[in-house]
Amino acid sequence: MLAAVAWANPNGGAWDVAGNWSTGVVPGPGDDVIINTAAAETIAIQPGDSISVNSLTTGTNDTLSVSGGSLTVATVSTLSGPLTMTGGSLTATGSGGSLTSNGSTSIADASLYAEAGGTLSLPQLTSYASNATTLEANGGSSVLSLSALVTIVHVGSLSINADGGGKIDFSSLKSLAGSGNPEDLRLNDIGRKSATSRN
Repeated sequence: MLAAVAWANPNGGAWDVAGNWSTGVVPGPGDDVIINTAAAETIAIQPGDSISVNSLTTGTNDTLSVSGGSLTVATVSTLSGPLTMTGGSLTATGSGGSLTSNGSTSIADASLYAEAGGTLSLPQLTSYASNATTLEANGGSSVLSLSALVTIVHVGSLSINADGGGKIDFSSLKSLAGSGNPEDLRLNDIGRKSATSRN
């Protein structure tokens, strides 16, 4: 049976601290996670964290800050507050897996994945900076939706992959540029505005 786990620290803090959670245990793959603080707070995912949960819901007051590590969700998840990423990775996986970030979204030097039929949707993301990162939709019905993304800048390597029926939505993209070497930009089955893989 899946368990609901709520954020318990009114002052924000690090995800990987057991005492910050209602159960006294850091959430795992069988948990539905709810973060909804009364005031504006930041919950931090840090380098070395490897987080997998069933679902994640955040309130409008709550900033999810990812500076490293990884976060994976398996069912419908919604971030209503801001999302900031300066490293690490974010993944939606499985046919029922989806994550939508409706708050302000800022991402640099972080990888984004939609895997095995999952959908990762970032409708507020307008620019993306990459240094050794990946944008990927892998597997039938997988969608990485970056429909508001206008600019991609790659300083180091950047891999963009749509494999096995996956699709990446670049419908607003106008600029793909950077100071990295041309060979550091790797594209797999990518069109100019929207990428859908060839099976």
